[in-house]
Formats: sequence, C-alpha cells, structure tokens
Amino acid sequence: MSSKFPLAMKTASRPSPSKSKKRFRGNLICWDLDDTIGSFKGVSTRLDGSKYGFLKQGLRTGIDDTLLELSEEGITQVITTISPEILALKSVLRSGLAIYFDRIYDGGALGIRTTAGKDYSVVARDYGMGEEEFRSKAIIVGDNLCFDKPSSGTFIWEPEALSYPADITKKTILTLLERGNGDFSAGFDSFLATGGQPTEGAELNIDGFKMRLYRDGNANIANVYFFPEDQKRNLEPIPYL
Repeated sequence: MSSKFPLAMKTASRPSPSKSKKRFRGNLICWDLDDTIGSFKGVSTRLDGSKYGFLKQGLRTGIDDTLLELSEEGITQVITTISPEILALKSVLRSGLAIYFDRIYDGGALGIRTTAGKDYSVVARDYGMGEEEFRSKAIIVGDNLCFDKPSSGTFIWEPEALSYPADITKKTILTLLERGNGDFSAGFDSFLATGGQPTEGAELNIDGFKMRLYRDGNANIANVYFFPEDQKRNLEPIPYL
C-alpha cells in the first residue's frame, strides 16, 4: 500500500524545503529505501526482537542535503520499497528524512511489489500520470537491477550507493532534467544521440564518477559503475534508532 505522510508525522529535525526555486515542479523521484538511502537492517531486527547488533545500519552520506536540495527544485519525492509496510514506515521516520517524502510505497499486500519487481504504475496513477508522462516526468533510483528497474522509464542504477555521497545522484538527476528541459527521457536521449541518431550506449562522467547509459527494452538505465577512491564514505548514524 502507499502511506501519505500527515504533517504531524514528519520530523522537524531538519529545515523544511524552501519554496524559492521550484524549477522542476511536476517532476517525481522514486527512491528505493534499503541500500540506496541507507541501511535499515538494524531497524528490522529491533522491530522483530532480534539481537543482531552487528548488522550494518546507517544513512548514506549527504542524503539529507541531497533530498533538501531536490525538494527545493520543486521535485516531488517518494519511497518505493519492497520492505513490509511497518518496516518501511519506521525506517523513514527514524531516519529523520520523512519531511522530504510525499508518500511511501511499500511491499505489503496492497503495495507495489510483484513477482517481477516493482509496479510503478501504482505511483503514476496516484499522481495522475499516464505511461508516457511518467516516462518523461519521473525517475527511479535504486541499487537492485532486478527489483528496482522499471519496465519503462529512466533508472539510475547504483549497486554501491552506500559507498559514496548522495550528491552524485542529485547531480545526475539535475543533469538529465536540464538537458531534457524537465523531461528525464529527453535528457537521457540527448546523451545517446550521435549525429541525430540514437546509439546503443554512451558514457557519462560527472566529477570522476563514471556511468554507462544504455537501454534495456523500454527502460533507460544510467549505471554508476565506477567512483573515485577518495569519494569512498562510511554510513552516517540513523538519528532516532
């Protein structure tokens, strides 16, 4: 199912997004939760009563600033996870990041999880988008190609997302939006075009991070496959764990 955050449930630990920019109002980011925004395995063990304190837990470096800056651009942000409803909700609330998300789409019985991965049409329907509009206005960010990749649309695939700052994800998102004038798909296509014709793939380098851009069916994939060693980071503490 999807959970829409009432204002009272949102933490005030960080400043509310400013309304000054709003360049990309109408665009949408679907963030995977675990191993993309942070590692919440410690939350899971606490909820089910386990004592596995050695499990990795923490937030991705810079994720709070990244979410704030994207919100200030007018972009709506949601969580799309296969985690059970209670775990997804508790993880986001304990992260201190709930203020940046409009909804959580979880892996419960009425959620977005399917045998083939995630069904993003549920998200599109809630935001009044048809398939083509979702393809142009929305982007998915995740670490798992099998579960997170959309059947159609643009996907930033970060297998090692927790190892480097979230700032690179923000820069990739804004680069695609700016190149496509608010259209993720058009921005992606612009990098694949050579002499006016689409190629099989392309390379994108942002601040030393290397991405392979290619198509898989109707999905546009930007795979972060290399990051500079000096950008390697550890996880930050979860504020309310």
